Amino acid sequence: MDRRAVVTGLTLARFPFVALGYWAALKGQALSTVTFGLAAIATDIADGRLARRWEVTSDRGSQLDSAADFVFYASLLAWVYLFHPGPVMEHALLFTTFFTLYVVMLISGYFFKRSIAVHNRVSRTAGTVGAGFGLYFIAFAYHEWMLFTLALFATADIAQRLHSIVQALAVKRRGLEG
Repeated sequence: MDRRAVVTGLTLARFPFVALGYWAALKGQALSTVTFGLAAIATDIADGRLARRWEVTSDRGSQLDSAADFVFYASLLAWVYLFHPGPVMEHALLFTTFFTLYVVMLISGYFFKRSIAVHNRVSRTAGTVGAGFGLYFIAFAYHEWMLFTLALFATADIAQRLHSIVQALAVKRRGLEG
């Protein structure tokens, strides 16, 4: 068994689960949307744990995982909108700001660090909170306090991504000066 292929397969499996999530959301099927979202989350948890356990981590795999995460989280926001357009539109500026900052951090990370991947406790926690709250919004109801909590975690994730870019720039600068 090629362990790297298993891990990559799990990462790639996130894309069809996201597509199925869109299919269910467009049909207004909340339970199915949440189920496909949970399946996407399961592939995210499993691919990282197996890659570390089997010692088959790689920069390429980490970046593929981050790209799959981005597609999932952007889709999660779209699914929430399909089920609860009012609150999403009410806070459209907030969602647009965070989404834009996240995209800028991904592009900057690639440009300055040659990597969009950031896998640490802050990133994992922010992703878990975001996915959990998003799926809760779809399955049950939207709550204002959850949006505030989600904004705090998203801010922490964006800040630590910015910090890693600043560190990469400092290392690059020291290398040019030294």
